[in-house]
Amino acid sequence: MRKKLYEMVSSSLFCAVCGALNAAGATRCFACGELLSSTGNTNAQSEQILAQRYQIVERLGQGGMGVVYKVRDMRLGNRFLAIKEMRLSGLDQQQAAEAIEGFKREALLLSELMHPHLPRIYDYFTEVGCWYLVMDYIEGETLERYLAAHGSKLSLDEVLTMALQLCDVLDYLHTRQPPIIFRDLKPDNIMRTAQGHLYLIDFGIARHFKPGQARDTIAFGSPGYAAPEQYGKQQTTPQADIYSLGALLHQLLTGDDPSLSPFVFAPLPPGVGTERLQRLLTQMVALDIHKRPQSIAIVKQELEAIAAEKPQITISISSISSGVSVPTFSGNIFSLATGARSEPSPLICIYSGMHMDWVSSLAWSSDGLNIVSGSYDKTVQIWHATSARTYLVYRGHAERWHGGQVNAVAGCPRGAAPGDEYIASASDDGTVQVWCAANGELRTIYREHREKVFSVCWSPDGQWLASASRSAIHIWLPTSGATMHDITERKGIYRCVSWSPDGACLAVSRGAEVLLYDISAGFQKQSVRWRYQGHSAEIHALAWSPDSTRIASASNDKTVQIRDASHGHLLYLHLGHTAQVTALAWSPDGKYLASAGVDGVVQILDVARWRVILTYKDHYAVIYALAWSPDGTRIASGDVHRAVHVWYAP
Repeated sequence: MRKKLYEMVSSSLFCAVCGALNAAGATRCFACGELLSSTGNTNAQSEQILAQRYQIVERLGQGGMGVVYKVRDMRLGNRFLAIKEMRLSGLDQQQAAEAIEGFKREALLLSELMHPHLPRIYDYFTEVGCWYLVMDYIEGETLERYLAAHGSKLSLDEVLTMALQLCDVLDYLHTRQPPIIFRDLKPDNIMRTAQGHLYLIDFGIARHFKPGQARDTIAFGSPGYAAPEQYGKQQTTPQADIYSLGALLHQLLTGDDPSLSPFVFAPLPPGVGTERLQRLLTQMVALDIHKRPQSIAIVKQELEAIAAEKPQITISISSISSGVSVPTFSGNIFSLATGARSEPSPLICIYSGMHMDWVSSLAWSSDGLNIVSGSYDKTVQIWHATSARTYLVYRGHAERWHGGQVNAVAGCPRGAAPGDEYIASASDDGTVQVWCAANGELRTIYREHREKVFSVCWSPDGQWLASASRSAIHIWLPTSGATMHDITERKGIYRCVSWSPDGACLAVSRGAEVLLYDISAGFQKQSVRWRYQGHSAEIHALAWSPDSTRIASASNDKTVQIRDASHGHLLYLHLGHTAQVTALAWSPDGKYLASAGVDGVVQILDVARWRVILTYKDHYAVIYALAWSPDGTRIASGDVHRAVHVWYAP
């Protein structure tokens, strides 16, 4: 009997949160709803999968009604995301209804927003009595933790840098129609990356401002940070967020926790800030709403003026309405994250806030004035390379009933005038679409792949297109969509296709293998000039040198390999990246090769001396796209945080 009882208990699971004993095989605690693990670890185990798609990696945090998990998206390249879980166990019917309503409100709010300082929402669903919200995974820590680790207060330089970022995102929220009031600005609701980039999180109590409404139905907010009107006296307006920002900035500068003495803010200590800053903070935390600044834009303008009095500070000013982020430099250049002296950034502009998902591919117009960016949001956008002003958004792939994410874009090499140029875009919807760059008018839809199309390229003379899907390489006419040559192979996955600049060869990748086809006498299986199997993992990018003598390949094995195009002999093995390499681009003069990937940096390799001469580190995310301007002076790089950086090449 004792042995049987032991076996029964040992095969059961104890909840690591509440200690309840659960039956063997249970995935959730019957008492508290917490995810169970067979090892007793408080984090959910990696075998736990939500919605048959999201594999839980670890638990990031836990609140009163929910948990936030780091997950791996098994359908989209195992990218990391965050999932916010809301449990309804222990709530009565009315409480559960209110919780679900708040959860849906947060999902709806975030789904409509797009800003570099906001996490992007991808999905929400319900499963096993819980609700889940899927969003960007932010690698970092809350501002509350960061503040505690730095002695409860920060330098004026760093506070002003943070303040400008928060003004950017609050101004974006307040200028929506109708305006969105965050209402819970506090250190615990702000995430900070290692690079100093801030994100607002937890929109659970955010709301739209309703003109004419006398007061909020329910009082919300965190004591000390919440404005007086949030306690039910009147409806909250953008001035409530101004109050919270003032309370937060006062705390960052003084170390005084406003929750310990709500509505009381001592003057800044001597040597902290200026009289102008003290005056601004006093106005921001005024109890009388009419004495506060009228808008966050006014606060931002005043903070910029205060920062300008200190020439060592670098301020990043974002104009989200135009999709532009333009750094302005005054005096010595300082790092955004730490205020430490560094070299001036080569950044020209950032195109952000326009795409709604990963930037997957980039191409320059032949005159070097515009950039074409393709995205997983199913759009292709054309915008000015210096001002980042959007000219055209092509949505042809989004109109199809399935798939639609854009994997590759390629500009026709013919002609310099925009009216003479055509764009080819390849998509998960199984098509390649050819359309006019001037007006978005569709020319041809190529439908012969019948599966996801990963890449597309033009022949140097612009007469042909080559495209690669999972099991086939096709060469076809862009004018009619007629297939002229094709190779179908079920071994491995065709992912990359690249036409040599002299038009004689076509390089393709199949799994970890590179094949070079001589197409001067036709395109068929027998025309393989050589094949290279030096990579140990799947290849993500191929690039020809401008003189057609060398081919570079980038792989999940973290290497870039450059080979002689005549025989496939390895010329150089680049080991500079710390993670998978996903993008390549040669300089037009053939002197340099740019590479980028999961480590979030772009490296410029001098191929004459085989050494890295520049590392660009201003991205905060995985980079999937690279393109070198036709004149060789600029580089465009696109990341999974939906931003494209345009910067000066070496």
